[in-house]
Amino acid sequence: MVQRRDGHIADYERLRAAVSNEPLIEIPERIAHLRSLKSGISESLPALRTALREDLGKHSLETDSSEVAPIILEIRHALKHVARWSRVQRRKNPFFMPGSSAAVAFEPKGLALILSPFNYPFNLSVGPLVSALAAGNRAVIKPSELTPATSQVVSDIVSRALPDSVAAVALGDKETARSLLELPFDHIFFSGSNRVGRIVMSDAAKFATPVTLELGGKSPAVVCAKADIDLAVRKIAAGKFLNAGQTCIGVDYALVDDSVFDHFIEKLQDRLKMIYGSSKDEWLSSPSLSRIVSGDHVSRLRNLIEDSISEGGTVVFGGHSDVALRFVAPTVVTNVKSDSALMSDEIFGPILPVIRTKSIEGSIKIARDIPTPLAVYVFSDAKDDDRRIRAAVRSGAIVTNDVLSHFVHPELPFGGCGASGFGRAHGYAGFQTFSNERTILKNRKLFRSPLESVYAPYSDKVGTLLERLLRRF
Repeated sequence: MVQRRDGHIADYERLRAAVSNEPLIEIPERIAHLRSLKSGISESLPALRTALREDLGKHSLETDSSEVAPIILEIRHALKHVARWSRVQRRKNPFFMPGSSAAVAFEPKGLALILSPFNYPFNLSVGPLVSALAAGNRAVIKPSELTPATSQVVSDIVSRALPDSVAAVALGDKETARSLLELPFDHIFFSGSNRVGRIVMSDAAKFATPVTLELGGKSPAVVCAKADIDLAVRKIAAGKFLNAGQTCIGVDYALVDDSVFDHFIEKLQDRLKMIYGSSKDEWLSSPSLSRIVSGDHVSRLRNLIEDSISEGGTVVFGGHSDVALRFVAPTVVTNVKSDSALMSDEIFGPILPVIRTKSIEGSIKIARDIPTPLAVYVFSDAKDDDRRIRAAVRSGAIVTNDVLSHFVHPELPFGGCGASGFGRAHGYAGFQTFSNERTILKNRKLFRSPLESVYAPYSDKVGTLLERLLRRF
């Protein structure tokens, strides 16, 4: 089913009217919405598996573990805590405000726009929706046109699970997204590329709409001299080649200490052979390797491999691609220069550049010369290595001896820094993102406020007293 071009305008107007008529959705109703959404997802699991196989060639286990399970966990966490998150929080008064009461109330922002990407088309559409619902908002979700089967399932789930006065899905191409950005929403949550993120932020500025940007970046894996190589190989192989490398927090490139470089490459080759096979036919038939979203993206990745070879890079695993089949083999490239094409932009595909470094300082220098990523992954058993990297390299997150796991930790905020975005998602942080923290202050008139002493008309006596106080404090 294809939505009419003007359908999303009608959705917007209906939801905007609902915000005006009922600005505050009470906690029991929020809980009912979340429970209904959870049930709708469970009932639609077979359809989701089929759709994600069609759009991205995902194995059902990969769909369940990376797309669905994190959302179910997110909903369960919100159901458990939303009542507590929503309580008015009391604040202490300073000494010069006796008799007052101070508090902060978390109120819904209103109507949110969620713009989601193609790489995790279910997870990154519904995850922000969970936070928006928990905070009492209404939402329009615009999923990617590059994954039409999954986008349709998302639309079906939302339309069945939630009232049309609470949420709607706008199906369509980039023109649909552009027309939505011409409307005054109360918050925009965008996941995608840095280039498009800047466009979203520019459009939002016309209405002074707050924005959350979850972008990408080149997240490095730093393998130090004292790393557990077996662990590093196992984790990096998973963190790089999950979803055929189309993961915003996936390992983009590896910086490996010279003392363990050869051992790391040997172990990585063995690991990839075990998972995907060692020939073109085995790679093509592997059920564990997803497909690239489009032929154009395959061509871009093929060009990156060819350019790296022309610049002196060596393909030590993989290298094969097929545009018609939307396929790129898991590929490892060594002898990569820090200024090569592979190191200029986020790869977003199953190509792992591995750079030999002489020391941890060398790894830090390379990582610092690249725009701030969503994550930095450190592999070392030395107590001080991750501290040194954390102090020197900025990122949205730093994870030691693991990859990706911070994304599903319910108590950790998720988001970027600098070029990888701003704002936070998941759990309480996601609830805060979609909430207006409203200041509440009441003067009970029990005491005359000391602040009144500085009201006009001004006097030298009060000025002298204030000056003494300022010197004291």
